[in-house]
Amino acid sequence: MELEPELIRAVRLDVCLSGWGKHWRDNGSGSLGLSENSNLSQETKEFDNFLSHDWGTGRWEKMVSLLILFNAKPASVATLIVSLVLMVLSFLGPSLWAPLGALLSLLTFVVTFCFWQRIRSIFRMNAIMVFLDKLCIAQHDPVKKKKGIQGLGCFLDRSKTLTILWSPRYFSRLWCGFELATFLRHKPYGDPSEQRAVEIIPPKLAVFFWCPNCQSCSGLQKHVAPRPRTLCGAGGRLGRTSR
Repeated sequence: MELEPELIRAVRLDVCLSGWGKHWRDNGSGSLGLSENSNLSQETKEFDNFLSHDWGTGRWEKMVSLLILFNAKPASVATLIVSLVLMVLSFLGPSLWAPLGALLSLLTFVVTFCFWQRIRSIFRMNAIMVFLDKLCIAQHDPVKKKKGIQGLGCFLDRSKTLTILWSPRYFSRLWCGFELATFLRHKPYGDPSEQRAVEIIPPKLAVFFWCPNCQSCSGLQKHVAPRPRTLCGAGGRLGRTSR
């Protein structure tokens, strides 16, 4: 089902993560509950990521998963750069940099990890445009809402990557199975020969692995974040690991 251009809407990733994941809170009316602000989304022709999830999983688990997926690498790079600069300064200047090094490295990592998408927005870097059902399907107009739900395949066709926040109950939800099957079956919008990826990251496993990693970041240890398993869709080869 084709949708009118004004109904094909995306939301910036920094908006999706704003308020410490407040938009991921289940409001009791299911995955398509009333949005707090109907002006958060904007018209688009394509999506960088289609966020597929079930609303039974906690908001904090989903938020940590997305922070790992999108912010962990920039945070590690920023921490490495700061640590190298501090190391050079410790050789050239007073020994004051030595005790401050660990603290500044930790602070750099935490700030970048938590707020990298917001930083990108402030400096007007290209925003990552995502689909989150609660924010991208009209909630204030029953007619538009019905069209958006019926035209869910249109959103999937225009998505470059399907990002699955997997939980044990994921495939027990009809919409979740429909999203994965539709994404793999349909050809991408624009270029039918383009290969698209499926990223899978379990929120509970992400939190489990991330907690001990946070304890070692001040010493610039090697951060081992759970990497989402990437599968090539639309006729592609399954099993390729990404990121």
